[in-house]
Amino acid sequence: MKKRLAIFLAISYILNIIGFGGIILLNIPFHEIFSNPSSIALFVLGTLGPGILGIILSKSGEKLYKNEFNIIHIVITLILILTHFGLYKFMGELGKNIKYQYILSISISIILFGIQEIGWYENVFKVYEEEKGLIKSSIIVGLFKTLGFLPLILLPGFIIRSDSLAYFAMFLVGTSALSIFLKKFTDSFIYSLLFIGIIYGIMVNMNFSQGISMVLIGFIECIVLYGLQDFIKNKNELK
Repeated sequence: MKKRLAIFLAISYILNIIGFGGIILLNIPFHEIFSNPSSIALFVLGTLGPGILGIILSKSGEKLYKNEFNIIHIVITLILILTHFGLYKFMGELGKNIKYQYILSISISIILFGIQEIGWYENVFKVYEEEKGLIKSSIIVGLFKTLGFLPLILLPGFIIRSDSLAYFAMFLVGTSALSIFLKKFTDSFIYSLLFIGIIYGIMVNMNFSQGISMVLIGFIECIVLYGLQDFIKNKNELK
């Protein structure tokens, strides 16, 4: 398992550096990526690595659609999405800044970022889960994701400032915690894929504070995972 983890992280980060680094060398701002065929190809290369590797290394592609859509699971996913944005709104840290069409940005995020959840769950979370437990393993996933975003953050015009990397890390820890809960509770990647895709797709169209509120919200979302872990245990006992 540790060997698979090392292979997964090494190849993912190499693809990140090649893909996003190539865009940086081309000096293409983030908001112009999809207007240039070369930058589109590089962006896809930089983002799809964890998802494709997750499917190849863990042979988990069939789990993506393992379960049919379940109305309860859909409702839970929507509640967690509303909780995430509700926390930002409650703290007065969220405002509209429409740069892209919502449907377009969400669709792209689901395909390029949502599918990454397969790789992060199968090749990182599961490696640490038995030793570290649910909460600590989720935090580790979020921190590893941060390293994957590092080259992207260096792109001119990216929604996260380079000096906000530490705050963004806690944002990723929080969203990873909720995504992992969805996978554990529903036993299907489709809900965590949709959760991450919708979160990222909407956030790219928002103005939001890149400070301590990110830390607080990430911390609260980890507490939510802690409070919901009994639901996972109870469901596993009923299997």
